[in-house]
Amino acid sequence: MIKDIEDLAEVIGCRSSRIEKTLLKSTTCGVSFSEDQRGVILSGYCEGADLGCRTYHLDYPFTEEEFWATLDKADEDGMDMWEASHGCGHCWPNGCMDDWDNLFDPGECGGPINPDCTHCNGEGIIL
Repeated sequence: MIKDIEDLAEVIGCRSSRIEKTLLKSTTCGVSFSEDQRGVILSGYCEGADLGCRTYHLDYPFTEEEFWATLDKADEDGMDMWEASHGCGHCWPNGCMDDWDNLFDPGECGGPINPDCTHCNGEGIIL
């Protein structure tokens, strides 16, 4: 059971003063972290996007499983925002369909990023 910031730091494997940086660097898109009197706040991050991701609040005490599941959700939010804001018109020259069956025309920006794209190297570009 995580009862305070020191318990959380031990679970993550860093000092409490390094939690924010550790989570930002160790997640796929980066997760922002802060603490208030009731618990911790996690939010996905997407570099280059003007909008913020959903904020998740975990009140003390919470379990390790709750923390890791919430961290994963926040990171997924950041990845979803990345894909929505960092497309590439060259990724799918013949068009494509995303995970939700949305059809994208050839060269249309905003579609899913092709990890094998030679134009953006699978990283996408800011739309």
